Amino acid sequence: MHNRITLISTLDNNLEKINFYVEKLNEKLCKVPFGKNVNNREMVDTLPYHFTLFAWDIKDKEKVINALSQIEFSKLKINVKNVEIMHGKENSYVLYFDIEYNEKLKSLQEQLYQILPSERYNPENFNFHITIHIDKDYNKILSIKEQILKDFKPFELEVDTFRLYEIYPAKLVKQFNPRNDKDYFKKIGLTTIDKFFVYLQKFQYGWIDQMGNKHYGVNDADMYSLQAPWELLENHLGNCWDWTELSRYWFSLMTNFKIETYYIFYEDDKGCPSHSILVFYNNDKVYWFEPMFNDDNCYYSGIHEYNNITELLKDFKNNFIKYSLFNKMVQSNYDINKFYIYKYTKPKYHINGHEMREHIDNSTFINIDSLV
Repeated sequence: MHNRITLISTLDNNLEKINFYVEKLNEKLCKVPFGKNVNNREMVDTLPYHFTLFAWDIKDKEKVINALSQIEFSKLKINVKNVEIMHGKENSYVLYFDIEYNEKLKSLQEQLYQILPSERYNPENFNFHITIHIDKDYNKILSIKEQILKDFKPFELEVDTFRLYEIYPAKLVKQFNPRNDKDYFKKIGLTTIDKFFVYLQKFQYGWIDQMGNKHYGVNDADMYSLQAPWELLENHLGNCWDWTELSRYWFSLMTNFKIETYYIFYEDDKGCPSHSILVFYNNDKVYWFEPMFNDDNCYYSGIHEYNNITELLKDFKNNFIKYSLFNKMVQSNYDINKFYIYKYTKPKYHINGHEMREHIDNSTFINIDSLV
């Protein structure tokens, strides 16, 4: 009977390192905890050796799957440092391989904890481990531990796949493979800023809704869905928010430059015309990376150099006003005091237009006149 879902690491390419210690044991091992409403623990013990990252109630499955799809999983290397024993449910004992503290692993679990917090998986005190055997006979557990420790030496494992299961018995729900878009960018020749800029100029202006349908023109705030970078790489269709997140992703992977993202809008209580950009710093200069603004009669697409961020943001504001006037996004009698600029951080993927604006409104307001 499935009553929960659990996200685990899989160690498919490293199992021989674990099997080296467990296959020579003359014991029947079982990794399934007691107290899980299963009649035969050994029969449902079908998962390979792994470590658990988090578990949720099965009623939250759809919410969890959607949240996990927004997380950027990456390959991890972990160190198994010892063999230990801890208390389990129903007066049982858990024999396990102890995993050394790993900053990347903790960072990943912090993201998982935000989905639906559970104190059992609180990153501050959770003990990552690979279960070897669970038993109520302490002497048996102790005997197995001693057998393993005879030949034990700390070893390294590589985690390259994450899987979500319904349990028990185990039923695979979804697999999450670490992305390697750095290699992909190299493969398609996006190795320099200039090449990436030319690549983006081939994209079309539009948006993707919450159902994955394509639209052209200005987005509907209720239906809009902020694309993950790899989704925009497939769709080649998006608005400035989408393009900026792909730019943030590419610059983070392919350069060491400091980057920032800014958003300007005109508060007119109608449609609030707006635009977002990415800027990067290099050799005491700052650059406005602008693959859009490519209207034939109001062209400002390019990679523009400035001496400082104040100079850049003033030019950003002036050109946005010029572009908005030409395209009748604002009226000629506009109020100059109703243009606002915010510096914002990376948002969550797949949020709608209202949620994106809320994210920006809670970011850093920029008063250009006060900048030096």
